[in-house]
Amino acid sequence: MRLPRPIRYALAGLLAAAPVVIAVVSGTLQPTRQVVLPPLTPYSTAQDAAIAAGASLSRVADVTVTFRTSLRGIEAHTDYVITVPRTDPLVAAVGSGVVGGAALAHMVAGGPADGTYAAPVVEYGPTGLNARLLVSSRPVQVRAQVLVEKSDHDRTGQVALRTLNVRADGVAITQVRSGGDEPTMVNRQALTFTGRVQDALYVSVGVDPSAAEASEATNVLSLTRGPVLWHVAMAVPWLILLVAGARSEHPLRRPLRRGAALYLTAVPVLASVLLWTQQSAAVPDVRRALRDVVLALVVVVAPVLTAGWCRWTTGKPAFAGGLRRYLPVLAVVLTAAGIAVARPTWYGALPMLGGAVVAGLLLAPAARLVRRRDLDVLAALLGFSLVPGAVVLDFLFEQAQLDYGTVAALGIGLLLTPVPVALVPLLFPRHRKLGYAGAVVLGVLLIAPLVTLLRDPPRGLMSVPALGQPMSIGVGAATVLLLTLLVLLIVQLYRLSADPGLYAEPLTRAAGIAVAVIAAIPAYLTLLGPAVAALSLVVTLQWLVPRSRTAPGMRLAGISVAEHRDLVRSVLWQRFVDRIGVAIVRAAPERAAKEATSSASLRAVWDETVGRSPSPPEVSPGTEAFGSGGGFSPRRNLLFGAAAAAVLALPVMTYEGWLIFFGADVELGRMTTATQVQQLVRLLRWVAYGGLFGLFYPVVRGDRPTVKAGFLLLALLPSELLAMATAPYSPAQTVWVALAIRTGQVTVLSIGLGLLWERRLALAAGLQWGHVRDFRSFASLITPVTTIAVAAATTIATAVAGAAVGVLLKPTPADSTTPPGGGAPTSAVHEPP
Repeated sequence: MRLPRPIRYALAGLLAAAPVVIAVVSGTLQPTRQVVLPPLTPYSTAQDAAIAAGASLSRVADVTVTFRTSLRGIEAHTDYVITVPRTDPLVAAVGSGVVGGAALAHMVAGGPADGTYAAPVVEYGPTGLNARLLVSSRPVQVRAQVLVEKSDHDRTGQVALRTLNVRADGVAITQVRSGGDEPTMVNRQALTFTGRVQDALYVSVGVDPSAAEASEATNVLSLTRGPVLWHVAMAVPWLILLVAGARSEHPLRRPLRRGAALYLTAVPVLASVLLWTQQSAAVPDVRRALRDVVLALVVVVAPVLTAGWCRWTTGKPAFAGGLRRYLPVLAVVLTAAGIAVARPTWYGALPMLGGAVVAGLLLAPAARLVRRRDLDVLAALLGFSLVPGAVVLDFLFEQAQLDYGTVAALGIGLLLTPVPVALVPLLFPRHRKLGYAGAVVLGVLLIAPLVTLLRDPPRGLMSVPALGQPMSIGVGAATVLLLTLLVLLIVQLYRLSADPGLYAEPLTRAAGIAVAVIAAIPAYLTLLGPAVAALSLVVTLQWLVPRSRTAPGMRLAGISVAEHRDLVRSVLWQRFVDRIGVAIVRAAPERAAKEATSSASLRAVWDETVGRSPSPPEVSPGTEAFGSGGGFSPRRNLLFGAAAAAVLALPVMTYEGWLIFFGADVELGRMTTATQVQQLVRLLRWVAYGGLFGLFYPVVRGDRPTVKAGFLLLALLPSELLAMATAPYSPAQTVWVALAIRTGQVTVLSIGLGLLWERRLALAAGLQWGHVRDFRSFASLITPVTTIAVAAATTIATAVAGAAVGVLLKPTPADSTTPPGGGAPTSAVHEPP
């Protein structure tokens, strides 16, 4: 007897939840495991020898860390002062350039190894007995809770005691926690801590001086700050597809709605669990096991489901082909890796192996209840992989925070490879082998710093990617899913754009808006203003392309080239007749008085020129001529809009690209590949705006190109300006300048698109642009001249403002990372007076 669908789905849900519980229980029974790989020092032998030569002498370090507010948020400025005897060999080594700023700060004063330091300076005291070695680090962004200057190693020549002076300028110290003696808390703006360089000092800073004991755990759950906002913005494209799919009849609606429903259901739960597990520095066994299981769901299970979902959207059966070969290999590899990295006794391995078997046996009937029977074996393998996957993810997460952290990131990326591999048949149908090879390489590098690996492979392997919190892995996986959705939607929109009837499909409008929103979402968004800006784009684009214009838009999109030519010529002829009529009517009174013209003749002239009063049609002749597709297919309009936007926005994209990838505060070696790809997508949002304008041109508000471009301007301005207007710690004058520049950029893009579209429609009708727009008329020259003037003014203002507004014009604030580097090769020495 076949059970009703609700009962079957409920039973399947219970059976699917059981493997998660089993994996958590199995994880709590595993011993604490952490394998630390030996560090690779980036410093030379000469530096080590110079520092160790005076190890027996008295060296004292005084470090001042100042937290300040800036356009980028909260920054930390660190100055190191190392006092040594005048006879210390370190003085000569610093003066001759043997020991650089990075080696001096890290190996002697215990500063971070991945900081960027200036050249050291030697100062001599008035008595000549002591010398001071001065070095400063480049300002870096920090978050609410900061680990201040904890040394990672005991080194020969390192100072034994160090004094940390923490100062707050524009922010307040809200909480202090140390690993040694309690620091002396002077007030909310200063504290002093003296102790060993290995002692940890945690300082929480906040903008509001009255904020009481605000730790990082509360900040991440805040409704105005934290990763929760980023996940809300990331969920918007999925929500658009879920709502639009309810009104659609297209075959794509089922996979898109199911995928959106699964994402919107699972991600809030998984993100909440990860946020909960990182609240405490000392995570209990249950929290640690739960964190590992969630990471396994995100990195092991989600890629497999995503690969099947990608094949479903292309019309092929889910879990077909390569997944049947991938899952057995995955289960074997994860089991072997779980036993290898945990290194338990056979008694300790029994919970992992037994839990894996039980999890697989429970997930198989769950798949049979929901789907066909041919998926039960694959479901069993997937459930089996979950338990050892949690063990492996625990190991990889720990190693990702140590030296050689990129090796662990490559392992996590290897588990994500099914996602790009599933897109190969869609993107490279004729070159699949080459596509599969490239997809595997891309998948492995998704969570790794690609630029560092290409520039310097040994150092790239040693670098530690931004995976210090479990949320980082979750954010990376969510980014990969969103980029996957973007690729699928672009390909499907391109396929649907061959048919002029696509405007009647609600899913088409939703997919176009979702593409624009995905491109507009910043790569790292933890503030309320940018989140609201991303959400506002949905509202304004819905207003720009209203559903009420669907029927007229389909009629306009179906106009052929011959019809377009006749319509344009007819409208231009009518313009000519109207101008003659206006001239005749204006001259008629004087002429009638001189020539004694009868009233009947005047009435005939009036009726022929301006006296007509026909009933207004549903679509005016002017709209049919200049509001239609011009005889072009929606696909050609899509490509032309994207290409025109790319040309118009090239100066903007060049400037933003320089800020993102080559700015003074950017180190590409600290960005994961997934983050860099999303940064590039964000940079290309201008092209997405143009493509959206071209694809939906017949249904965009307005009756002619420049009017439609004006409505596009109104739709884009709120989201583009709101993110900058709400940027934290920004002076009002700087914000106003940045807003003016961004307004000019959006104006040039929108009105420029309208003018280029007008010219295109004129050429399609076999006419010159001057036939449509009379350049001898002052009124006709206002729009192009104003656009050129705004473009020139925007370019000049951007060049003049430069660094003052560069951060606000940047598409996304930089993440809180410290770029790797070292001191300059030269040193400045101040001789004693």
